[in-house]
Amino acid sequence: MNRVDDIDRALAQVREASALLAEVRARAPALIDEVPGGNSAVAPLRDELVAWTRLLAAAAAEIDEWERSLRRERCRALAEAAG
Repeated sequence: MNRVDDIDRALAQVREASALLAEVRARAPALIDEVPGGNSAVAPLRDELVAWTRLLAAAAAEIDEWERSLRRERCRALAEAAG
């Protein structure tokens, strides 16, 4: 079961990362709304925040895929351990 335990630890870490990322993504729109856009001096910062928000969405999708992959791998490891 060592392999299953390793996968379980990896799953726990991926789920923790996913939760942290979800929290950041939930807060991002409010932060973006606080930064003036248009011709203001900080408009480039707002644009950068919007770009980072898109990257966060892509990272979340990647983490979801990692979790699905780890769950599949865990099923295979359990099947192999059962013989």
